Amino acid sequence: MSTVRMYLISDIEGFTPQIGRLVSMMNYARLTTLNTVKGLTTEQLDYHYVAGIRKAEEGIV
Repeated sequence: MSTVRMYLISDIEGFTPQIGRLVSMMNYARLTTLNTVKGLTTEQLDYHYVAGIRKAEEGIV
């Protein structure tokens, strides 16, 4: 599938229309995620807990 087509949410041959659109959206999510993390090291991608940092939910009143 071409990169330009990856940005279109559309039917995909071989799938029902609804499943084709879902696959299309998943392909887009994969493409944008891979482009975002391209070049990052494993260390940069690892989650690190920092003690004392509050969750966003805790700050909501």
